[in-house]
Amino acid sequence: MAGTLLAVTRSMVELGVSDMVGITERTRSEHFRTTAPTDEAVVQADHLQYQLNQGPCIQAIHDEAVLASNHVAADPRWSLWGPQAESSLGIRAVISAHLYTNQGTIGALNMYNRQMQDYTSDDLELARVFGSHMSVLLAHYRNEQHLWTAVDARHRIGLAQGILMHKYGIDEGSAFSVLRRLSQDQNVKLHLIADQVIRTRTLPNTPLDGPGGLLTQPAALERLSI
Repeated sequence: MAGTLLAVTRSMVELGVSDMVGITERTRSEHFRTTAPTDEAVVQADHLQYQLNQGPCIQAIHDEAVLASNHVAADPRWSLWGPQAESSLGIRAVISAHLYTNQGTIGALNMYNRQMQDYTSDDLELARVFGSHMSVLLAHYRNEQHLWTAVDARHRIGLAQGILMHKYGIDEGSAFSVLRRLSQDQNVKLHLIADQVIRTRTLPNTPLDGPGGLLTQPAALERLSI
């Protein structure tokens, strides 16, 4: 399962969601640890927050929120962490989304950027989508027994939606229509189509993707959802 978490964080980097991604776990003993980092700078940025007890992942966990900073060194919320993160690690912007189960917050998904950003509401919504579905993967990694297989499948579908939303610039409903149509056309269960999207970060076995594909042509999504 740890390999699955790392595959997802790496896919977020490859998709251009952010430059570096990692997960902060809140352990049962109320300590923090970093899981599935895509870069050593993620580990260092997280550990600096743990030492200072200050920073976006700490605050996202405690506030149960999605937090963003366009320029961490100038952010008054983290006056100790931000300047050090920029000067020592080259981190200038971040989004952190809290991760949770129905028994409470279990961590945060951290998306670091090396350049200052101008995050939009769409960026925050995408972070919320990734955070929601990463929550289930992390919960399984931590052996949370109350999560059902059906719930896990639904969240994998949601994670695949997030990947398609970012890659093709479409909304959540259109992304689901794409997955559903592929499932019907290929006679493959929806969650298995989602697994392929998560693993390959593209649409599986279909002319929809790539140069000349349907997704690059006008009204493609309308035809998909018919």
